[in-house]
Amino acid sequence: ILALHEKEGEPGLAVSRACVLAREMVEIVRGYNELVTKAGLPPLELGVGIAYQEAAPLYLMDGEKRIMISEALNESDRLSSCNKRARKAMEPLGSPFHVYAFQTVSDADAGEAAEDFVMAFNLGGIRLSPAAFQKLRKEISLEPVTLQLPELWGSESFQLFRGLVTVDNDIFRKIVLRESRVAQVDPRNFRLQKWTDKSYYEVCSDPAIYEQLETEKAVAAARS
Repeated sequence: ILALHEKEGEPGLAVSRACVLAREMVEIVRGYNELVTKAGLPPLELGVGIAYQEAAPLYLMDGEKRIMISEALNESDRLSSCNKRARKAMEPLGSPFHVYAFQTVSDADAGEAAEDFVMAFNLGGIRLSPAAFQKLRKEISLEPVTLQLPELWGSESFQLFRGLVTVDNDIFRKIVLRESRVAQVDPRNFRLQKWTDKSYYEVCSDPAIYEQLETEKAVAAARS
């Protein structure tokens, strides 16, 4: 668990920098897994959740130690989770996306407890909360981008955005965001029932996406 705090009078870039940090964490684990896999050892599994809370956190005192209390901590834990049934269905696909969300009942049946009926997939991925995504849009400019990437069930219709994050003086990092919709599925066979109106957000971590982005950029530059 890592918390980034913003202070009055300082640039508010907590979410964008958390996205960059999460990408670097995933890349480090991916590199480590390549080595341990060659050695016949089990890989590390990582899923990252990024949540944002505008209000300052509360603290409990345990002697001289402070224990932070924040709704964002609980939400980030949920965002980083990976449901076993969702993993069984999604992992064999080998998608360049590593975050998905599935609803197992209709909106009418779920009522106000829709989140209780969502199965999350996050394996080697980075999932943003809706509040974190909206905060990110205020921190940096997000430009829509089109890449030829596989759509779940051929009808996912996700939206990609790219942005540039200032890490330090003259140091920038690229990030690609994916906005997609929660799919309502039949939990017995994982077949698509319909696409809901609920969105979820992923900070893309697969190198193939960034390589394709650079290729598209080079092709566009050559044509101009």
